Amino acid sequence: MNSPSQILFVVKGRLVLRTLRGLWPVVLVGVLLSGCSKQRKATEEEVHLQHLTKLYGHYLKDHKGQAPPDVAALKKFAKEMGKERLAGLGIEAADLDSLFVSPRDKQEYVVRKKPPRQGVPNPQEPPTVVLYEKIGEGGRRYVAYETVRVEEVDADKFRELVPEAR
Repeated sequence: MNSPSQILFVVKGRLVLRTLRGLWPVVLVGVLLSGCSKQRKATEEEVHLQHLTKLYGHYLKDHKGQAPPDVAALKKFAKEMGKERLAGLGIEAADLDSLFVSPRDKQEYVVRKKPPRQGVPNPQEPPTVVLYEKIGEGGRRYVAYETVRVEEVDADKFRELVPEAR
C-alpha cells in the first residue's frame, strides 16, 4: 500500500510509485524559481530615460555619429521623426514634451556631449552616460548609458560617471 511519503505518477501510460524523499530537490528548485520570476516594475524616470536613449541612438544614426549638442536638438529631432517612427520605438508622439522632463525634479533631462571614440568601442570599457537628471532627488540621480541601461546613482558615483557636471 502507499505510505504518506509515496506518490503515484503516470509515465508513458504506466503507473509508477515514487517516494517523496527523492523528489525534494525538484520541489525545492520549483519553489525557488517561482519566487525569482517576479520582476521589478520600471519607474517613470527609467522609462523616460530608456525612450530618450533610443531617440539619442537614432539621432546618432541619422547624423553620422554626431551627438545632439543639447536636449533642444534631441527634442526637435524627435518631433520631426513622425508618429509611425516614434511608435516603432514605443513612444507616443503626444507624450514627447513630458518625456523630456524628469517627474522627480521637474527639470529637463541633460544630454551629455558624447566624447568622440577612436575606432571600434571596447566592450571591456564601461558604457558612457549620455543622459541624466539635472538635480535628481535625495542626492541621487538617474543616468542613462549609451546601451539604453538606466540606473539610479548616488552623488559620488554620479561625479565619477559625469565629472564635468555640476
